[in-house]
Amino acid sequence: MTVLSAPWRAPHLSLFALAALWAAVAPMVWVLNVGGWPADPVAWHRHELMFGMGGAAIGGYLLTAASHWTGRRFAPGLTQAVVAAWCAARIGYSAGAGWLGLLYPVLLAAVLVQAVWATRRWPRLPIASMPLALFAAELAMLSGHEPDATTLIFGFGALIAVVGGRILPAFLRARVGDESGREWSWVNALADSTVLALPVFAAVGVAPEVVGVATILAACAQVLRMVRWPMQAVAGQGDLMLLLLAWAWLPAGLALAGSELLFEAGGSLGRYLHMLALGAMGGMIFAVAARAYMRRVPGRLVPGHWLRVGFGLVWLSVPLRLVPELLPDGLRLSALIWCAGWGCFLCAALPAIWCDIPHPVLSARRAGQTRSIT
Repeated sequence: MTVLSAPWRAPHLSLFALAALWAAVAPMVWVLNVGGWPADPVAWHRHELMFGMGGAAIGGYLLTAASHWTGRRFAPGLTQAVVAAWCAARIGYSAGAGWLGLLYPVLLAAVLVQAVWATRRWPRLPIASMPLALFAAELAMLSGHEPDATTLIFGFGALIAVVGGRILPAFLRARVGDESGREWSWVNALADSTVLALPVFAAVGVAPEVVGVATILAACAQVLRMVRWPMQAVAGQGDLMLLLLAWAWLPAGLALAGSELLFEAGGSLGRYLHMLALGAMGGMIFAVAARAYMRRVPGRLVPGHWLRVGFGLVWLSVPLRLVPELLPDGLRLSALIWCAGWGCFLCAALPAIWCDIPHPVLSARRAGQTRSIT
């Protein structure tokens, strides 16, 4: 293994690192705005957090999950192609060639769908097709129908709810040895359908009062789905605590955003949407991706110092964003704390590029599984 070949041994090595790098860079462009570039730094940082950071994290997670579903490793060349497409998208958006942003989600979806097709894992096809939602959003922007911030954040919130609402209870059940996978299917259906309706309602211009009611209903459904989760598994389990603390921002953010849309109480919709963007999306991305870099002990994962501090900073940036008046220049302070948190993540992720790759990447090793893959 050489220095140049190490990052391409598994997709998460490069894509999770790029997600963290962009999570730290995008807000700094807005905070500093050196030389007046970009012309609209707020729009730039919003786009790049969603499509840059979020896109890289989605790619890293889905390619890692697909390797687990199919039992197949992706060739280094495929990872390099996906990363090149992601980099081209970042350059294209900044240079006014937004069409380059279409390449990454199309290539990512093609790689995932081909893996599902080759192994006939048809139930995974909807998840493998998820990058096409990024494609649709980028295409809408190019055609002059740019989704507003509410639509985009609700869209990523829905993605967190659908994916996180499955992996979090799966990790909890695995920790207590419950392999039954039993859940209230109608509750999951309600939780998924209500949250998936939100970006659609926001995009087509449904009355704010109706969107508010739907958002509150979605928040209640996310809480209801947690009733059957084995919460006793969290005790003393740092990796699970990170996931649960990140997830908590989802129903909280939905409930507050819905109340604001319904009652227009304090004009704080933007702040509540940041609970979803920074807390739920950012927190869940951090908590899931960090699992690849945690120390393995029998049957559990242990987050190291950099990951614990980094997650704490990312989590802390959310309440500071909600009430920036509490501290001088609290808005910028929140952004700086967020960036510092992702810098801590990079301190854990970058050295791992040259270390053995744990298997499975995102969960604790069980009896009979090999220790690592190279």
